[in-house]
Amino acid sequence: MATLKEIIKCINILAKKKILDIFKKRIKIIDKKTHSKISKKVCIMHCVTDYPVPDQYSNINAIDTIAKLGFIIGYSDHTVGNHSSIIAVSKGAQIIEKHFTLSKNMKGPDHKASMNPKEFLKYTKILNKTVTMMGSGEKVPQKCELKNMKIARKSLVASKIILKGERFTKDNIAVKRPSGGLSTMMYFKILGKKSKKKINIDGLLK
Repeated sequence: MATLKEIIKCINILAKKKILDIFKKRIKIIDKKTHSKISKKVCIMHCVTDYPVPDQYSNINAIDTIAKLGFIIGYSDHTVGNHSSIIAVSKGAQIIEKHFTLSKNMKGPDHKASMNPKEFLKYTKILNKTVTMMGSGEKVPQKCELKNMKIARKSLVASKIILKGERFTKDNIAVKRPSGGLSTMMYFKILGKKSKKKINIDGLLK
């Protein structure tokens, strides 16, 4: 039920000094040293207080806004089901809170929005799988791809017989699997250059 300004005030109280400020929706870190120290100890949980929260009020994109404060991010999930928590994890939430009940028929405002043991077990498995699938975020070939790279990547090949001394043109070279020949990145660099030997159809350019 808080605004971003109120969250910043809370952080400053915890820090016992003003380390954050906001002006015209721009967040400013005033004391970087203190911020760095307490940001490792505090998790800010995005939460919408209703039991259960209707889908249209989940506002999970608020996690992106809160993350700009530079703290550990979490999500307090009061929705029905697991969709919102999966989205929250995909946005970097490291801590998830979900209400747990032994029976949804018990008295109290929280039970209908809570999960029973069977649902909770399935829920944690799904979230753990989501974390695994998120990966590191670094865009590099994955370990499972390495075995496929030689076959799946492509090379420059002759699309027709190329004689020795003949120039490479868009009409006599093509891009085909497998790799092992000249990189396809060289396509425009070799156009107009002369072949040093005869190359048969589908022969790799070296």
